Amino acid sequence: MSGSRFPAGSVLLLFVILLSAAGLRAEVRPDVRQLAPLVATGQWDKVKADAQTAVFSDMLTDVEKSEAYTYMALAHVQQGEPGPALDAADKAVQLDSDNARGWLMRGTAYMMLRQLAPAEKDFGKALQKDPAMWEACRNLAELSQARGDFPMAMEWFGKAVVLAPANVDLSMEYALLLHSLGLHAKADEILSNVIAEVGETPALLNNRGMIRLAQDHYDDALADFSRAIAINPAYEEALINRGNVLRAFKRYDESLADFASGLSMHPGSVKMFIGRAYTHAAMGKYEDAAADMASAYSLGNVDPYVLNEYAWFLATCPDAKVRDGARAVKLTKEAIELSAGPIPGYFDTLAAALAESGDYLGAIEAQKQAIFIGQQAGLSEKQLADWNARLEGYSQGVPYRNNLQ
Repeated sequence: MSGSRFPAGSVLLLFVILLSAAGLRAEVRPDVRQLAPLVATGQWDKVKADAQTAVFSDMLTDVEKSEAYTYMALAHVQQGEPGPALDAADKAVQLDSDNARGWLMRGTAYMMLRQLAPAEKDFGKALQKDPAMWEACRNLAELSQARGDFPMAMEWFGKAVVLAPANVDLSMEYALLLHSLGLHAKADEILSNVIAEVGETPALLNNRGMIRLAQDHYDDALADFSRAIAINPAYEEALINRGNVLRAFKRYDESLADFASGLSMHPGSVKMFIGRAYTHAAMGKYEDAAADMASAYSLGNVDPYVLNEYAWFLATCPDAKVRDGARAVKLTKEAIELSAGPIPGYFDTLAAALAESGDYLGAIEAQKQAIFIGQQAGLSEKQLADWNARLEGYSQGVPYRNNLQ
């Protein structure tokens, strides 16, 4: 038989089938919207991979590619990669200058790289494109904090909270800034407002309780800590805080019960041990207190907070058998060296330790440093008055004793 065994049309069809079987497929149009669920579940590597596929597709518009680059930038930000985040966000705004989130991501990358001026400019552009973008306001608040411009930080936080009244993390961040600046009543108001929006959560109640303590509203603080514990009986910070408040009310057995319960669930909590140590000290059980402080030290001997608390106890304990001025000096100096910056309370501890060891000239100098740094940090007049009283005592050769009873 001459010629082909198949008609020409059949050969063409067979060729197409063979190509398909070999895995050659028509390109599927990427759907950028499918990146959102990956973001919601924190699948950052998958976000980057799928966004990379999208930006190289010839089937997407520049606006869609810009959105994909924005997601890519977000993934890099979440993974602590500011350089690649900046590159991706820059491509996003080049492709679509109206992409508000692209400007937000580029500003965020700049801020991570500590380039505050271009970050501020980009956050401003994000707000121009989308005036309701609370994240840009929040970032401008954080940028202002980094510059030490706290009035402007408060202004931007205020705008952000108005735009996102139900955002718990945002409200807590704003409230803690206000708290650190001594604006406790305003901080209380911010947290109370968000609680009214979203309901009570352990974190919100615990933070509001801390702010109420600063206002000497002990009953209200105790109520907040108790509600936080009722919601989550294992909530560590609330257990510690309630234990400390109960000690202030001289309800020592209840205070010890909170610390015992906390340590049963959080056996490695140095703050639990330190809190219980102070309750034991308030009860006059100084050896039990010393044992708790030693336990905290064994768990956190490179933690400046632990070093300072242990030193304070050793320097100021009313029981001479427990006091150890020389060791307190050593521990405090370690705390100061390990700290990122000068902490006034650590110099107050150093002064007490030096006085206990008999070095009153050194104690006077350290106490003056504590007062100076405390003034710079905006500590309360009451705190500074207490420190001045200690300074007067050291000048007269009198060590400080922390009598909690």
